Amino acid sequence: MELKVDIKDHDKIQIKLDKLSYKLVPSLFRVLVKGAMDTRNEMITSMQNSPATGRKYPSRRNDGTMHTASSPYFPPRPDTGDLIASIIPDVREDKLEVEVGSIINEPPYPIYLEKGSESTNLEPRPYAWDALEKIFPQIKDDIINVIVNLL
Repeated sequence: MELKVDIKDHDKIQIKLDKLSYKLVPSLFRVLVKGAMDTRNEMITSMQNSPATGRKYPSRRNDGTMHTASSPYFPPRPDTGDLIASIIPDVREDKLEVEVGSIINEPPYPIYLEKGSESTNLEPRPYAWDALEKIFPQIKDDIINVIVNLL
């Protein structure tokens, strides 16, 4: 048994699909970049607004002040600002990818803060995953809007 489908004007359909793709990819990439920046900003805002309810210790700024950390399961409170300054989006347009995270990897304290660390007895102070969970519904809506508006 053989099934044969003949689509009339398939060359015209292909041209329309190519035009759609030409518009769709840049529009989706803009949504991803905006989503990455929104996620970055939410990560930073959550740290800046995290309650100072944890332990107190001398600031790492070496200016004689005391720093009050966040409590476990709240975003980390900034002390020197190094973590906040290290959060950047890595935009890879050629792959239609955007990644957001800290460029600090030695020592890997950003991941220790996010997930906790048994070796350093540090309880988690999540900031990255929570920010993405908060921003993701808007990213999803923006992707749907791009597709609907191009159809």
